[in-house]
Amino acid sequence: MKNPINQSLKFAINTFIKTTPVSWKRKIKKILLKQIGVAIPNNNDLHIAILLNGGFGDILISSAWIKELYRLLDCTVKIDLFMHPSHILLFQFMPYKIRFFSRELFNNATKYDLKIDLMFFVNINYWVPYRIIDKDKRLFNLLEKINIFNDKYNEYITLFPYSVYTWNSLMTKLGRNRWSQLNIDEMFDFDDTKGILHLDINKYAIFDKLDLRDKQYITIHIGSDANTVSDKQQVKLWALDHYVILCKLIKKYYPDLTIVQIGGVKNSLPISNVDKNCLGKLSMSESMIVLKHSLLHIDGESGLVHIRRQLHGKSIVLFGPTPIEFFKYAENININSPFHCTNCMWMLGDWYYFCIRTGSGYPTPCMLAITPKMVMDEFKKYMDAVLSKETKISQTALEIYSTDSLKKYDSILTDICNVFSIEKLPISKHIYYGNERFYIHATKQWEYPFAIDKIKEFTEHKKTLKIADIGGGGGLLAPYLARLGYDTTVYDLNYSWDHNGDPERTEKLRLRFAESIGLKMEYGSIFNIPAEDETFDIVTCVSVVEHVPEKYYAFKEMLRVLKPGGILIVTYDLVDFTASNSTEASACIEIFTPELIQNILSSLGVQTVLNHTSADIKKSLNDVHKDRVKKTSTESTIGGFVLKKEDKIT
Repeated sequence: MKNPINQSLKFAINTFIKTTPVSWKRKIKKILLKQIGVAIPNNNDLHIAILLNGGFGDILISSAWIKELYRLLDCTVKIDLFMHPSHILLFQFMPYKIRFFSRELFNNATKYDLKIDLMFFVNINYWVPYRIIDKDKRLFNLLEKINIFNDKYNEYITLFPYSVYTWNSLMTKLGRNRWSQLNIDEMFDFDDTKGILHLDINKYAIFDKLDLRDKQYITIHIGSDANTVSDKQQVKLWALDHYVILCKLIKKYYPDLTIVQIGGVKNSLPISNVDKNCLGKLSMSESMIVLKHSLLHIDGESGLVHIRRQLHGKSIVLFGPTPIEFFKYAENININSPFHCTNCMWMLGDWYYFCIRTGSGYPTPCMLAITPKMVMDEFKKYMDAVLSKETKISQTALEIYSTDSLKKYDSILTDICNVFSIEKLPISKHIYYGNERFYIHATKQWEYPFAIDKIKEFTEHKKTLKIADIGGGGGLLAPYLARLGYDTTVYDLNYSWDHNGDPERTEKLRLRFAESIGLKMEYGSIFNIPAEDETFDIVTCVSVVEHVPEKYYAFKEMLRVLKPGGILIVTYDLVDFTASNSTEASACIEIFTPELIQNILSSLGVQTVLNHTSADIKKSLNDVHKDRVKKTSTESTIGGFVLKKEDKIT
């Protein structure tokens, strides 16, 4: 039975909300905000409050800075972010403990050890020096350097945002840009490769909804930040008529390309002749997935360009009022207006909506001076190169667990244990190293040696090659490769898994140990690896693919960062055609079967697929049981294959 008191209270509140004038609600909200503080847990962690300002691009850069701040710290920390709700998705799967609050609460939030206002500058709003120096000397040193920097450039900070025009010019002369200006005294290893964007794998169904899964497409955008209060179009946008002409040219020369317009319905202008108008139809998570797999993105200087950069794709970006040298990414095709009057950002307070030279609104002379032909010439040059490049993927090895292969790889496992001075245990047990809890989980006693054997075959003991270990976490494979002298980077969403009850301390110990041996540990997803195209000679992925759906896109991403001539080494849990996945561990989302291997490799263009047979799997399972391999299920074994990437120009 419903509680009558609760029902009456609910009715009264709803009635108040519906009948109270908006002006009264605002006054009541302000009163409440002055009285409400943010509750701080009572423990020994450092507590940091950060106010985030700006649009999507600004928040994206700030999120990368905060991630690097977290990496710098030795102490445990709790971070509270005060921000616009629409920006929260940029912080999915951040490595630190994080809470979100309304921006309006920041000024009245108390009991923090450190409060920062972050956008163009790192403004220290409040700090407790004795607490910080006691907890983390690295952080204390950073804050001192920020204060010195801010004192030096105080006039710019005080006058912000009206100082942006001269500030951008100064930073450009000093060789800095929108990202590197935040790298105070080179305290961080911080640049535009340090962003972290996690794609929501549950949103890949958008490709089916838009019928884009098997199509080659480009994305196009004409709009400003979604949080803009004015209905006027900003002067940094390219002319709508120019977009229409450009789309006609694209369809003329590339009729098979699909043109997809993305953006918000409130702040974007619809282009009449695009193939798919998605204005207001996609969530930002869906837009990010569409952006990720676009052949090319066309835009003005906008937040989507910053997001596209962190998705490791190329854009054509058109500049007029905003300074190209300060905001451009070298990897993009950046077109500056040929008009004699450009770079007027914040010379006047209404620069967003009116040309400071003519007083006219959108479109302005500087953006009109960028012609559709100028853009099409660059588009054609790039697209012809992309479409003429054919990537050939071949399969060079296939193996499955057996007692004999375990013995064959025993010397490699022995060497791993010797390098780290740890006891070698039977494959029925996990092996751990030190307080850092780096591990060789049971099945990895076969998987790591399999990968290392293939690496040594490929490199012929050349240690100058670059290796990426995707999803390696706290596994000992990447540290071992680094100890051997290989230039190794491991990518994962966190480094605290299998932490023995102390996740944050374990993660910090692993990060510091990695620093000591020259191993790079970066935060990144198998669907969006934070590395440039064709960076690595070898990519390894050990026991990861069974934990993700949409394997085709995971493999595409790993092959993206692989150099031509390089190899991708993958190991995986494996079941037979008829085996049910329902009894597998809950962490395993989609386990490989021979049929699934065939489908994935065929979709990647592998002509001849080496594959496991039912007899292979049955024999392997017998050995798994006999050797008492520590598995969560009796149905699965482990396998591995190697793919080689070769590019040719057609």
